[in-house]
Amino acid sequence: SKRLDSVVAVVDFNHCSASFVCGENLKWENKTMADAWRAFGWNAIEIDGTKMQELDKTFGSLPPVDLKNPGKPTVIIAYSTKGQGVDYMQAAPQAWHIGGLDDKKLEETYIAIDRYTDERLKEVQ
Repeated sequence: SKRLDSVVAVVDFNHCSASFVCGENLKWENKTMADAWRAFGWNAIEIDGTKMQELDKTFGSLPPVDLKNPGKPTVIIAYSTKGQGVDYMQAAPQAWHIGGLDDKKLEETYIAIDRYTDERLKEVQ
């Protein structure tokens, strides 16, 4: 991990994979995710990925790149909820992770995402 301090990865840890709820196919507990990244030499920052203020604060607090004193890469583990902001998706995340939408449901989803995004952005403006 030498000279990689300018690398920042974001993991959207929403507790789901394509077809399983986290834990059904792999055992990932919240703390072990960060520990795994740390074991590979990364700085690990854990945040609530559903809170725009926390995301904004975290990105704003990243240290500047120092080429004379290179450090480690950083991973931001953003704990989130699958389908956040879209009620029917949030209620049944596995059903919608890889599922398709008809035109009516797609339009409903766009409206919900736009509304949710506008609300979250107001938190940091």
